[in-house]
Amino acid sequence: MARVRFRGWRGARPFWAGVWALVGGVVMLYPPVSALQVVLSGNGVWPGLTIGGLVIISALMLWFDLRLVHFLGSVIIFLSLSIAGGALALAWEPPLRPTGTR
Repeated sequence: MARVRFRGWRGARPFWAGVWALVGGVVMLYPPVSALQVVLSGNGVWPGLTIGGLVIISALMLWFDLRLVHFLGSVIIFLSLSIAGGALALAWEPPLRPTGTR
């Protein structure tokens, strides 16, 4: 009986997307947490904790609040565009000037 109810629950939401997002959030959370054991105060630890925690919260929201599924999809799309824009900004180099000119 519980297995049938779980299948119905799983089929009514993006279950596997939530599983993989949850796994990704835990993987992102692991290095900052292990760094906390060594150094309790560090600037690089808090962004990792924040982003990993937000990914885990987003994964749980995929399962339990179906109204936010479309919102999270748009966040992922815009996050991907932002990452691409940041990568292009880092890869940009100013044009080379010909030698002999100022």
